[in-house]
Amino acid sequence: MAEPEESHKEGVQDKKNTVENILDHRESIYNDMISELNKEIREQKSTLDSAARSPDKEKEARVRERLKELYREHCEELRSYWRDRESWMEMKMELEEELA
Repeated sequence: MAEPEESHKEGVQDKKNTVENILDHRESIYNDMISELNKEIREQKSTLDSAARSPDKEKEARVRERLKELYREHCEELRSYWRDRESWMEMKMELEEELA
């Protein structure tokens, strides 16, 4: 009788390991994406500094609009990441409870 229970626990442990791997992978993807966004934000800020000193106010307005867009995207990615992470963490906790 202990054998099916042990087999079930191994299956649950495998699922938990898979969930942990998914969490790690998604965190890595998120970090790469945010790193790229931050790089582009820094570049746009530098461009904005140059544009602010130039007589071309249309360029400055375009750069400001792009910066706003990048900040919105940054916030959306952060919210999405935490929602996704929360659902995977809930699954992980359920599996841990099942193993206990």
